[in-house]
Amino acid sequence: MKMNKKIAVAGATLLSIVTLAACSNKSDVLVSMKTGDIKSAQFFDEIKSNPTVQTLLSNEVISTALEDKYKDKVTSDDVEKEYAKMKEQYGEQFQSALVSAGLTETTYKAQLRSTLLLDYAVKTAAEQELKDSDYEQAFKEYTPTMTVKFVKTKTKDEAKTVVEELKKETAVDTLVAKYGTLAKANQQTGELTFDSTTKDVEPELLSQITSLEVNKVSEPLAITDRTTYETVYYVVKVTKKDAKKESWKDYETILKDYIINKKASDKNYAKNVVAELLKEYKVEVKDEAFKNVIEQYLNHKNTETTEVTETSETTASTTQAK
Repeated sequence: MKMNKKIAVAGATLLSIVTLAACSNKSDVLVSMKTGDIKSAQFFDEIKSNPTVQTLLSNEVISTALEDKYKDKVTSDDVEKEYAKMKEQYGEQFQSALVSAGLTETTYKAQLRSTLLLDYAVKTAAEQELKDSDYEQAFKEYTPTMTVKFVKTKTKDEAKTVVEELKKETAVDTLVAKYGTLAKANQQTGELTFDSTTKDVEPELLSQITSLEVNKVSEPLAITDRTTYETVYYVVKVTKKDAKKESWKDYETILKDYIINKKASDKNYAKNVVAELLKEYKVEVKDEAFKNVIEQYLNHKNTETTEVTETSETTASTTQAK
């Protein structure tokens, strides 16, 4: 989840205004001035067409249903662990990120709880739908454990130099010290052991590695750095690669997690889970102003999609702070 979103600031304020206007008597005067009174009914009619207000209402509906159905599935400890993880990730900037997003510790934890509830709902649905054909397809895509040494460079020319040095059997450690390595790899040796379900290697890089043979040095592998959005280069050497077994059942636990997480990070799939939840709770829109934003879920059809993101982003965008 990305905390520092301006919509979260506007959203929290607008939701409180909407609640005030909606709960007031239609004849209640919100503001009195010499040009005339502003009454709650007039104000509510004007703001309810605001896209942010409409989104906030849909999120409120979704969160309410999730809380009712899965409240026992996410504990306070779960929220605290997620909070601690995000706090560590942001480091010294954590408090300023909260402030700039208009959040307090309490409101941010409420966001995290909604995110975790939706994550649980989506993963539960994915697990219930598992079929042998899912395992078979995942098995075809799966590469067992392999150990790889990574050298990271800023330019293609540097990467070409690394390739030549490795072919001369220059120690990888020496090249890692000079150029750098993968963030999750050993920072001295450049070594990392993983399989194709890993999150420690960028998908763009992983797809270029899994087919490499043992003891072969790769050509420069270009990827886009997710932080800087600049092109960086890796040269890798596979030092060990487990043989692939004959049946998906040999990897059932690993493949199960892979399939579920893949579905959970699919925005279309998550939207379908929300649609089924709202239908289960017999959600009906009584005000035409909010009809479209709610019915985008009620009328949603589960179609195939290739758009996949981090689960946290999927759930955060669906259950933005109330």
